[in-house]
Amino acid sequence: MLLKRILPAAALSFALCVSTTHAAVVSFMGTIPAGGLQVAGPVLNSLPRDFVVSYTYTPSATGLSTVTGDFTFLANSSDPQVTVATSGEFALANNAGTSGEDIFSVDGTIAAGLLGPTITRYTFAFVKPTNTVGSDDLNPLTLSKMIAGPTSMNFKSGPLRAMGVIRGAPEPNTMIALSGLVIGGCGIGYRRRQRSKAKATTEAEK
Repeated sequence: MLLKRILPAAALSFALCVSTTHAAVVSFMGTIPAGGLQVAGPVLNSLPRDFVVSYTYTPSATGLSTVTGDFTFLANSSDPQVTVATSGEFALANNAGTSGEDIFSVDGTIAAGLLGPTITRYTFAFVKPTNTVGSDDLNPLTLSKMIAGPTSMNFKSGPLRAMGVIRGAPEPNTMIALSGLVIGGCGIGYRRRQRSKAKATTEAEK
């Protein structure tokens, strides 16, 4: 009877875990330097301004992934910390371009009035040797191989332009697919529940 109750519970637990196995997160640190984007909205009242941008995405075997995320513009001497939402796409190209480089690029947008008078569009790309990755498969492992080192970041809002700098990204071991964390957590929780049930059964039989 106990087994009949455990199996459906285990199946439900596994289903809940699997339902989130595709989500992954990656973050970048950067800055918009002095003389950058001229602000029409409420966010960047003074420059330079440091930021962290974090994306949630679904790993893809096609090299293209839709992303959602947030820019967190950190507090400075005259302005508080502010967070604005962003969305866009990751693209990964294996053995592309005139020299056969591998290219990981990000294209995104921020709503009008936040960083500029119209929708702010931004792009940045990491270019690596042709043998950096072996396919167009976009996943945490291929990302970790592509995003080492700084790269420039181009912002445009209507006629206004600015160049930002991505100063760094997390170490590869921090770019873990949430699936691993969720499944690991579910496994630990399941084992703990089974130990508790076993202990309760043993005490009841005494």
